[in-house]
Amino acid sequence: MKSVHVVGAIAACAATVQLGLIGWATATGGSVITALATMAETPWGLTTIADLYLGLLVVALWISLLERSLWRAAPWWLGLFLLGNLTTAAYVAWRCFTRATLRDALLGPA
Repeated sequence: MKSVHVVGAIAACAATVQLGLIGWATATGGSVITALATMAETPWGLTTIADLYLGLLVVALWISLLERSLWRAAPWWLGLFLLGNLTTAAYVAWRCFTRATLRDALLGPA
């Protein structure tokens, strides 16, 4: 199996796990807004939220470089800031399953 497909399969599994966790949290944990507000009340909770969104911003910039079009990147940005790293994993899986090499999937054409 090519490395690009291995990475794609790992990313697809990560997306599936994250989707399951989101479903479980939605069914049992109440509102995400309430949870984020509770987290933001502590220094480590606020640091964790900032870390997440700064990381998502870096991923959004990476996607922008690869997609080279606002219209192609914008739906991924929306997904990132609504669904977090579920979108990152889905994007990596999609890139890996639609490109011939791992380099092309993750860095774009040479």
